[in-house]
Amino acid sequence: MLHGLVDTIADIWSAPDRWIEAELAAAEAAAAAEAARAAAQPEAPEPEIEDEVFRARFLGLARTRQRQHGPVVCGLLSIVWPGPRLMAVGQPRDQKALTAMVGESVLNQMAGEPDCFAQRDENTYLLCFASGNAAVAELRATMMAQALRAALVRALPNSSGTLRVDRVVSEIDPVELVLKHRAIAPGLARHLQELQSQQVAGAGLMAPRAA
Repeated sequence: MLHGLVDTIADIWSAPDRWIEAELAAAEAAAAAEAARAAAQPEAPEPEIEDEVFRARFLGLARTRQRQHGPVVCGLLSIVWPGPRLMAVGQPRDQKALTAMVGESVLNQMAGEPDCFAQRDENTYLLCFASGNAAVAELRATMMAQALRAALVRALPNSSGTLRVDRVVSEIDPVELVLKHRAIAPGLARHLQELQSQQVAGAGLMAPRAA
């Protein structure tokens, strides 16, 4: 009888330890399951960085166009280099800085107020036109692309070759854009790049095959 009492006391004494061990095991199992779920999910994309100056100007143009019952016409210029980019002869300067300087100089003259533009990366520029006339915007974007290419060739003569500046222009619904994309500039750039890719693919399908 005494032996049984000792065993009972020992069980009562060790019960908290067993409970703690069970709780720890459950917590470890839950943590492992959560880690497995997290590993199975794709990594969350980095948050898009908004260009606050461009956002303010875009929304200002959108309000103006809304009062005039017209769409907002936007465009994208994309610099396409002919392979490895070369430094200007005798100009040991940073390629990105030189490209940005040339682009800003050209577009300040051709897409300044009341229009607006923003450099998205070293090779792409967003455009927003004060006019809602898409045909006029297309013509102006073509002229900007030609001027930008000519300025780049002057600055980087060794890269002339097949250097080109692609363009795309489209009417944009600002309400839909704002609802779909929290960051306006990245969302607009992605939308226009998709349109540009479709145009390039369409042009390739329509082009005659080489003999």
